[in-house]
Amino acid sequence: MATYGREQRFPIVGPETGQFLQTLATLVNARRVFEFGSGFGYSAAWFIDALPANGEIVLTDYDATNLERAEAFLSRSDYRGEVHYESGDAMESFDRYDGPWDAVLIDHDKSQYMDALELARPRLAEGAVVVADNILRGPMSPADVRAALEGANDDLSERLY
Repeated sequence: MATYGREQRFPIVGPETGQFLQTLATLVNARRVFEFGSGFGYSAAWFIDALPANGEIVLTDYDATNLERAEAFLSRSDYRGEVHYESGDAMESFDRYDGPWDAVLIDHDKSQYMDALELARPRLAEGAVVVADNILRGPMSPADVRAALEGANDDLSERLY
């Protein structure tokens, strides 16, 4: 998958971040993972190695072709839990699933990070982890993420945009 990403010049989280995602999922005994933005499934491949046989992961991407590639790549793994591929808007996809979520990856349109975090927060399991990739390249700072997780919204989205 890394080779494919390099050849296609497709941005992926990379092996260090992938290992970090897998470690976090393992530490919280994640059973359910939702990805706001999955591309061709590179980050999901790291997550599924930490999920139990009865686990569930939802991949989202605007481009259905990316998800077809993700399905082709992930079908080669030993993982036999539930894998859902949702083409279109990740926020709308999230609304189609009930929580709680043990791990959430936010890695889609940077301008929607705050909205995704606010949408996910009430449906997180106790002790869940949220990873917002590349937050310093977008409109949010780490302090903004912490404030949103703590529910201190106070129209934070208006300050950011």
